[in-house]
Amino acid sequence: MKVRVSIGNLVPRVEVLETGQEFFVGILNSGAFKKGCRLVQPVGGAAHLTPVGRKFLEQKFNATDFHKSDARFVADDSHLEEIFSFFTNRDPQYFETDPTREIREELSTEELLGIPSVITAEEAEKTINIAFGRTVRQPFSDQLGTSPLAVKGIPSRRMFHLFKMIAPREIVEKMGVSEAITFLSAEEVATTNGGANKGATNNGTIIADNFIW
Repeated sequence: MKVRVSIGNLVPRVEVLETGQEFFVGILNSGAFKKGCRLVQPVGGAAHLTPVGRKFLEQKFNATDFHKSDARFVADDSHLEEIFSFFTNRDPQYFETDPTREIREELSTEELLGIPSVITAEEAEKTINIAFGRTVRQPFSDQLGTSPLAVKGIPSRRMFHLFKMIAPREIVEKMGVSEAITFLSAEEVATTNGGANKGATNNGTIIADNFIW
């Protein structure tokens, strides 16, 4: 069976540098927002492949239908365990192994209509550090339509490398007052059932099914 594989670097938590206090934090999905829907997801996204990584996947696993330079592609599910084992070893020779680029782009770019950027690119680069947490596989369903990648009759299999941001109090406070950012409780995050389905905040905002910790 053909499956669409997606490998992501996601940042569902932030730690305050001065105190060590941690929060679940999400950002509005720009595509959904432009359509009038508030959908909260972790900062981050699909890992970019290097040319070496893409060539390896094509030759080793007969991977096809790559989405731009992302680690999103179609392969036979007979290779799935080997593919996930390959991506569990976070080797920058083959693919982007941290969410630094995504943090800088998403927090400093005004992608959301009418909502200013959270911080500047310079602030993101100079003040935010990251720490790797763990790697998880998202629970899957073969019911089509459960994922944006489940198209053309092909279900998805997704793996995420999870990180947390470590930022000064001043930066976390800027996140807290931004319309683009939502701080979530553990109970709200739990409504995704570990990524098995979309969840919801207490006020009804949708939580993306990739919100896992």
